[in-house]
Amino acid sequence: MSWFQFNNRLKYNRKAKNEHSLHSPFMFETYLQCIKGRKDEDIIKELAKQFDVRELQNEDLCPPNERATIYYLKGIYQNEDSLKRWEELRKRTDISLDLNLYSLGLIVVRTGLKRQSYILKR
Repeated sequence: MSWFQFNNRLKYNRKAKNEHSLHSPFMFETYLQCIKGRKDEDIIKELAKQFDVRELQNEDLCPPNERATIYYLKGIYQNEDSLKRWEELRKRTDISLDLNLYSLGLIVVRTGLKRQSYILKR
């Protein structure tokens, strides 16, 4: 583990909350059903059962609709470029929700959701 990763892991651990910090009923249910206690690949598989799930390869997000589209980005703390990309994505106004799980970042695009950001433990 590099100094960059170590330092950011400490920051993440200080900021990360559990499911009780989730104010959105949509996100609370999604967290309990698909995320809590799972590894990255299992999270993606569980989310894909209920939502349109896509790997974020470029910054083109589909327009919001009633059915959530969830984009994932692996290794957001892998290096400075990855973290910078994640931070830039989080600032976009066309996303509804962003979720930082340390090794995996999730971006949700859905109409009707209030803009929210979370840093969560698994």
